Formats: sequence, structure tokens, C-alpha cells
Amino acid sequence: MIMFYTSMGEPPSYFGILRPDLSLYTPAGILLQQTRKLREGLGTALMSSTTVNDPVAIYYSYPSSFGARILNGPSYDFARNNHDGAINLVISLGLSFEYVTNARIESGETSLAKYKVLLLPNASAVSDKNAGEINEFVRNGGTVIADIRAGIFTDVLNVRKPGAFDNAAGISRNGIQAALKTSLTIPGREDMKLLLEPGVQTSGGKALFVSPEKVPAVIVHPYGKGTFVTLNFSFHELPAFSPEGSELQSKIISFFDKVPPHAKVADGNGKPVFRLRRAEWKNGDMTILAFKSRPGPAMKCKAALPSARHVFNLNTEKALGKVQTFEFENTPPMPSFFVLSDSALPEIALQSPASARRGETVQVTYHVPQMKGKRPFLLSLEKDRNVYGRKLELCADTLPGKASFRIALNDPAGAYRFVLKDVFTGAVRELPLEVQ
Repeated sequence: MIMFYTSMGEPPSYFGILRPDLSLYTPAGILLQQTRKLREGLGTALMSSTTVNDPVAIYYSYPSSFGARILNGPSYDFARNNHDGAINLVISLGLSFEYVTNARIESGETSLAKYKVLLLPNASAVSDKNAGEINEFVRNGGTVIADIRAGIFTDVLNVRKPGAFDNAAGISRNGIQAALKTSLTIPGREDMKLLLEPGVQTSGGKALFVSPEKVPAVIVHPYGKGTFVTLNFSFHELPAFSPEGSELQSKIISFFDKVPPHAKVADGNGKPVFRLRRAEWKNGDMTILAFKSRPGPAMKCKAALPSARHVFNLNTEKALGKVQTFEFENTPPMPSFFVLSDSALPEIALQSPASARRGETVQVTYHVPQMKGKRPFLLSLEKDRNVYGRKLELCADTLPGKASFRIALNDPAGAYRFVLKDVFTGAVRELPLEVQ
């Protein structure tokens, strides 16, 4: 019996896949619904694809998890919450990211040069080399967005005076003080309370928002060719983005302006959607694009691409033509999958013998002409709409592939058909086989 854990229901518990009457438990049914496209061949193509991430990175410093618990650190909550907030911020903007760690930067395994934006959630403890690499990243044109207590310790938790990033950030500190819970002078958001670091002062940087106590909340400082942004509060305290927007929301979004254009989604009223997670994979000459929503009702969406491309909706199995914008309905918990290409997807070429005898093994060959990448498809041998053997989940590319079907000695003679269903386009092709 396969068991899995679920938090659905009261209390959380373990369920099997099937009930005693052989019907599916509700969580198992949801799982099968969410993964249907993946199990029909898309998963095979994804395993052969390369994840496409935006040039955005989130920095993780192992010593900082300890730095968050000393010298008034607990007054700002746990460091893991800062990381959750940074991840939610990036995902809300429809961006993807990579994690970079202090150890990989220290060893030289990771270079920051390929990124445009680097987030530092509660990066309180950093080594001299890490600090130098991050400061150099800004000087060379990158954008750093750091929240509370960035760079106040060395990697062995000795206090730095000044902090590792104070010069790049255009700030100074009057000691390492406990959090101050206060509001910001943002029109319409006077009720918003944040935990600010009261010892932070501007020293060349520009304060965009301040508290009634004159504590800066957001500080922007040009440094070299880049920009260092200090959020003087935790990432997880950022209010959730909304279609209505706010002055703070607009400023936060502007800090990601250096990220190249990507697919963006609006709702039925043309307002931006911030509850969809976007993912992309490079599959030869094709791009697989996916959107997945947080729990909620179905939503009509309109996607806008950086440039016009041929679009195939995998959920509806429809070709949308060469377009720059297209509409779709996102229905949680199902992800929405699309295939993008610069030209129309060519038909999968399939060849099979016209006849065979019972007891023989029939070989079918297939390939995709003139377009690189894995094209998943389902292939079956049928007679009178009954499937003989099992459906094969295969992937075609420019190189010839082969599939074998065994004709049993006791299989009935007559007219059979090879049935090919293209997972990307939904197109169905049939080739006859006469069994003697």
C-alpha cells in the first residue's frame, strides 16, 4: 500500500491511494488531476529540458542564521521568515530565481556576474570575500536589495564597524538596536506597521519612506554602475502586492527593472496578476511555459509575451497561432502549460509496415523533421477502439526512434490501427496495419 501525508482535513493524517471500495481518496484524486499532463508525456519532455531562470538570485548565508539570534536579533523574528518573504516577492513578480550560498561564493564555484538582481534576506553575517564579491557586483551594474541587519557581523559573528555593506548602501548605524514597531508615512497606508531597525541612518543614500520617528524604511544608493537598496524591515513584512497598487509597491517593482522582459499575466480587467508562479524550460527549439496559481477560484487571464511566437495550449490542446498575447483560464490546482516556438510545430513523422502476421513483432519508427527538442506523444495499437497491449509514452526528436509492438498468436486477425497523439498539439494520426 502506497501511503502519503496530507494536511487536508482535521486533523492531518495519512491516507492510502484507494478507499476500501476502490474509489480514490480525495487527496489522491487531486494529486492525479494536478499531474495528469505530466503523466501523459509532458514529464518526460521536461526531464530532457533545461530550466530557464531569470537573472535573479537570493543569497543564503549559513552564519546569518546564528547572527539572527544574537544582539537583539530575536526582536526581528526568525531569519527563515525573511527568506520566505524574499521568495514570495520574486514569485509575485512572475520571476524565477536561483539560490547562491556563502560557501559557493567563498569557494569560487558561483559567480554573481550572470545576475542582474541579488536579494540579501537577513544576511547579517558575511565573510570578507563574500562582502567583497557582493559590493563588486553592485559596482559593476547589479542591483542589491537587502533587508534588516545586512553585513553587521563577520562570518564568525564578530561585530563589524562599519558594516560590510554600509558604504555601498549609503547608510550608517548608531549601534545594533532592537526592532522598533512603527508605521510609515505612506498615503493610504498609515495603518501599516513594520519592525524597523532604529539605528539605521542615511549617509549618502536617499530615504524614500520614513516613520514618524524619522527612521528611514527604504534607502536607495547608487554605487558604481549599480544600485544598493536597503529595506530597513524584513522581506516578509512587505504587504502583499495587489492590482490596485501603492507607492511602495511601485518602488519595489522598479528595483527589478534590469531583469529582461518575460511573460506577464493580467486578469480579465487588464490589471496585473500577482498570484501566479511562472516557470520556463528550454526544450531544443521550443520553450515550455507554465503558470501555477495559489489556491483560489478559477481566473480568466491574458498573457503577454516579449515578442510574438507560435503558442500551443497544452491544457486545451489547441494551437493559438503566432501571437504576442493570448487568453487562458487558470484553474487551481491545475497548472497551465504552453509550448512556444518561433515557427509552427512540424508533424511527428511516423512509419510502420502495412501488414504483419500473428506472432510477429512490429517495429514503428518516428522522428520530428527540422525542429530540435523532445516532442512527447502517446502511441497505441488499436482494433475496434480497443487498445492492444499498452499505450507507450514516447518522445520524438530529429533522430529516428523505434517502438515495438508484439502481435500475439491468439490476437484476432483483421484491421488494426497505430494511433499517435501529439501531447503538445493534441493532433491525432492513424496508420493502418493488417494482421493476418
